[in-house]
Amino acid sequence: MSLAAKGLIIVLFFLLSACGSVKAGTSASPSPTQTTSSSAATPLTAPTGEPLLVVLESKLPASQQQADTVAIAGLDGFARAKASFTPVRPPIMRFNQNGQVLSFQLLLPPQAYVVADQVFFLDGTGAVRSLSASRSLRNVISLPKTSDQELASFAVSPDGSRILGTVLSIPSAPQGGGGSLNISYDVFSGPAGGTVTLVRHGVGAFSINAAVVPELIGWDNAGPVGTLPSEFFPQGGPPGRWHGTVIRLDSAAQPAGAVGTTDCRWQDRSPDGASVCLSETDNGTKVVVNGPNGSQAWSHLHPPHAYSDPIVAPYGQSAAVRRQKAQVLPERVFEGCFIVDSTGGETALPGGFLAVGWATSSILIGARSDATDPGSWPTFAPLSYVQQGSPTTVHALGFSGSFIGGLTLGS
Repeated sequence: MSLAAKGLIIVLFFLLSACGSVKAGTSASPSPTQTTSSSAATPLTAPTGEPLLVVLESKLPASQQQADTVAIAGLDGFARAKASFTPVRPPIMRFNQNGQVLSFQLLLPPQAYVVADQVFFLDGTGAVRSLSASRSLRNVISLPKTSDQELASFAVSPDGSRILGTVLSIPSAPQGGGGSLNISYDVFSGPAGGTVTLVRHGVGAFSINAAVVPELIGWDNAGPVGTLPSEFFPQGGPPGRWHGTVIRLDSAAQPAGAVGTTDCRWQDRSPDGASVCLSETDNGTKVVVNGPNGSQAWSHLHPPHAYSDPIVAPYGQSAAVRRQKAQVLPERVFEGCFIVDSTGGETALPGGFLAVGWATSSILIGARSDATDPGSWPTFAPLSYVQQGSPTTVHALGFSGSFIGGLTLGS
């Protein structure tokens, strides 16, 4: 079987499995929280300091699901603020293969970020808007995106004052026949509330499933962060959190330095600047957490276990990881999700709870999964949470969504 055909099978498998666990027609008004044990969640009566969750939802049927709603909800499962938007339709890349046309739906870069106590989100027209817990909805900026064959990405400066964006032009005609495939892109920049300016135009060559083009995935105190090369569809397995090689970018989305080191690749970063990477050793995979200045704060290694998909908690005192048994990749067996911390502790999370992000330094958001070896990053899954003081109790949030981040009302 050809490489392209294998890629198509992998893509179709991922899409079918991802849609299979999603509730069709997510409710526009999340229902109250339900718990999976006899211990009820502590009611949150005071609005000040209340932990809130930012999620993307979809009102479309499971077979067509794309994010079309952004919501800020409490731990009781009810939305404090909500806005609908035009879904981002993934571009389609087509290839000629032995007289047949193979079509691939491209992976999307992040569509929303929690920045400066707001959620900034991108819609299918290229418009970037922001929503606050006080229900303030405003237009931030607009990227010049004119068709679904253009793939947009964006990032927001930590203070919410500037936007950097890219727009990639994906050929609509089938590619192949011995010719090389080049993808053109434009980089835009502008102030929040203003208009964008074209910063740079570029062209990147496509090879297998990736192209030498930048896509933005965030912005921290050191500047924008993105992927380069950027991957467009799964090849050899389901997609992870980000699609491509994560690097630092400058104000024109040019390479500006590595993120992490060659032997410890950057995996996640908290809003306060703590980061986590994974390092392969002779005794298993080591989890390494760095402080905001980039120096190592602590690490965790527990032979013969290997870890993947770490998510660092705010202030970097703990991280959620997926754990596998054995050292050799083909022999690794998924054992579940765990919390590891700076004291060397390791706490098992309930079976079927797949960690997806931290709302606060002690509240971990997860998605329910029945898979014996989940490899994909959940999308529009039933969400729940655990509290670090009682990690064996799972509290269902009562709605499905894609978790973006946490913010605190009245902080």
